[in-house]
Amino acid sequence: MKISKKILYIILPIILLLFLSVTAFQSMIVKAENNEQVYLGGQPIGLLLRCKGAIVSEFKDIVTPDGSCNPARDAGVMIGDNIIMAGNISINSPENLIKLLSNLSATQENITLKISRLNKQIEIVVKPKLDIVTNTLKLGIMVRNELTGIGTLTFVTADGLRFAGLGHRVFDGSSLTSNNYNEGHIYTAEIIDSVKGQIGVPGELRGTFNSSSIKSGKLDKNEWYGVYGDSKTILHSGRPKIKLASKNSVKRGTAYIYTTIEGKIPEKYEINIVKTMQQETPGEKGMVIKVTDKRLINKTGGILQGMSGSPIVQDGLLIGAVTHVFLNDPTLGFGIYIDWMLNH
Repeated sequence: MKISKKILYIILPIILLLFLSVTAFQSMIVKAENNEQVYLGGQPIGLLLRCKGAIVSEFKDIVTPDGSCNPARDAGVMIGDNIIMAGNISINSPENLIKLLSNLSATQENITLKISRLNKQIEIVVKPKLDIVTNTLKLGIMVRNELTGIGTLTFVTADGLRFAGLGHRVFDGSSLTSNNYNEGHIYTAEIIDSVKGQIGVPGELRGTFNSSSIKSGKLDKNEWYGVYGDSKTILHSGRPKIKLASKNSVKRGTAYIYTTIEGKIPEKYEINIVKTMQQETPGEKGMVIKVTDKRLINKTGGILQGMSGSPIVQDGLLIGAVTHVFLNDPTLGFGIYIDWMLNH
């Protein structure tokens, strides 16, 4: 996805910038400078995020006795709208909406939808139509309230209670509301394949996880600087502890990323930090990194989608995480300072 004149490709869906208080910045910096320890990540995680409501993902015309039509689209409903009420019934899931429609009379004239769009609530009146194929009333929309994906764990706190990953927000590209997906779970995942990155074409890790298996953590925050939640022991079992370093200590030169390009076990790959940015407020582009490890370049071409959250280590200290890849050069990417990922 093209997001700037520099042509960057975000590792998972789009980042949304938010700002924290100066007090929060200071507390995060103090933690990093005090060399607090965390469990080092680098292993793949499967994410399943949910939101309340029913998000319109696509339109699907209805076959009626009078021909095809789409009442929702005609009434002004848009892709990405989050339906939170229908009539006087709260909609907490797509199933709620389907059940409500199934209970309507065929003579139902109109139904008022309360919709969250661009962080505002609006009401749209729609007349459901009878689909002669299924003999049910429909609005002409497909809805969902879940997102799934593969990312990389950055760290687990030293007490084993909290995890952090990705280094950016998981965002539904079709949603018109900035942050619907704020809860869910993560699972242990396995990388089974990868598509090598090329100039102009971003590569990707292909992984699998079983959402019916034992959960590795309960996700409760999906913010611009990463995803967070309560951790299970399985997330840090067998992983080493590492000290943190603040952004003020990050320097140009050799560093390493820990990431998984096959299976479940992360490996260490050499990179070069080619540029560091002075940041007094959080930003996801704190440093420019270049992959120099021939093993990683030969296998992946550089940074792939799915490596988002891979820890960046310099001088034996955790300094940040991978967030973006340059579309015009897959060996180049951005990293976020670990300072901005702390205290969540």
